[in-house]
Amino acid sequence: MLEVLPKIAKLQASYALGKPLALPMNLTISVSYRCNSRCKTCNVWQRPNDDFTIEEYDKTFASVGRAAYWFTFSGGEPTLRKDLPEMVESAYRHCRPGIINIPTNGIQDKIIPARIERVLQAAPTSDVIVNLSLDGIGEKHESVRSVKGNFERAMRTY
Repeated sequence: MLEVLPKIAKLQASYALGKPLALPMNLTISVSYRCNSRCKTCNVWQRPNDDFTIEEYDKTFASVGRAAYWFTFSGGEPTLRKDLPEMVESAYRHCRPGIINIPTNGIQDKIIPARIERVLQAAPTSDVIVNLSLDGIGEKHESVRSVKGNFERAMRTY
């Protein structure tokens, strides 16, 4: 820990000057504010939604280059985007992330498996992690998420 402390000021100065010495390890992309849960712990679904287009993501990923190793495609609920595989393909083409992480509430149990299969095809050499977000078992989970049947559908997705 003590050997890292002297480097912090140097790193902060390099970022302030627009010439970072260290690149980010993780890049989190909020692909949408849309969400099919109504969690008591989150109000993302109440925000106005102005999703980027695939073309905008393509430009963004081209400008990022191969700086970040771990990409998280978050939201809202990222699997609500039908074009999630195309987004991942764009990130893969431009950035070649080693890890792609997709958190999900798992409600779309009939859609998510096929969508994730397309993500796997879009990024063949990346490790893909799908996080199933749970707040408890059964009624406790549904109480937090405020969607009836949420827990059962999440378990079917799992």
